[in-house]
Amino acid sequence: MKRRRPAAFGAAAVAAAALTIAGCGGTDTASNAQSTISTAPPITTASPTTDTVPTTTTTTVVPPTRPGSAKIGKDVFAAKCSGCHAAGGTQAAFGPKLAGKGLTRAVIRVTVRNGRNQMPAGRATGQDYEDVVAYVLSLQ
Repeated sequence: MKRRRPAAFGAAAVAAAALTIAGCGGTDTASNAQSTISTAPPITTASPTTDTVPTTTTTTVVPPTRPGSAKIGKDVFAAKCSGCHAAGGTQAAFGPKLAGKGLTRAVIRVTVRNGRNQMPAGRATGQDYEDVVAYVLSLQ
C-alpha cells in the first residue's frame, strides 16, 4: 500500500528547494569575492498577536421565547444565585439582600447581564435571564 505524505511536507520541500536555488548562482572566484544576496522575501509564518484579543468578555444574550416569569425565575434564582443571595434574595449572605432595595428593571437587567463587584457576568442567559429579572423585580 502506498503511503501519502502530508501536504505540509510537500510545501516545505518546495520552499527548501526554492531557497537552495535562490542561494546559488554566484561564483567563488577571487574576482567575484562578494556573495550573492537573495532578493526573495523572507518566509514568515502567521502567528496570532495578543493585541487583537479583546480585554473584556462579552455575554451574548439569547432572545427570550416569552416574557419573563417571576414564578419560573424563582427556581432559576435558587439554582444560579442563591449561593450568594440567601433565602431567595430576601437576606444578605456573600451577596447583598435584594428584596426591598427599590431596584428598577433597567438596573436589574444590567447587573445580571454585566455583573457587579464580585458578582460574575452572565450567570443567566436567554429565557433564564428574563425570568430571573422578573423574579428580582417582584422582590422590590
